[in-house]
Amino acid sequence: MIDLYEFMLKRRLTTSRRHCSTHWCQMAPNYLVIGGPSDTAMINVFRRLISEGRWLTAVRVAHMTLFRQVAR
Repeated sequence: MIDLYEFMLKRRLTTSRRHCSTHWCQMAPNYLVIGGPSDTAMINVFRRLISEGRWLTAVRVAHMTLFRQVAR
């Protein structure tokens, strides 16, 4: 399972699961608490990272999405 919140927290891009769910995943505030991110949520995160110019992090998210690897 991909722990998107921990991945984003380590990179200091979020401060809470609520922020990660709404800002990065563009889903409901309780989305990451209910379960792991879906492919749609991961694509939303990828698009947001690209739009903010965070290319390396976007590549890591794409890799996690395509190959279902756990964030390190």
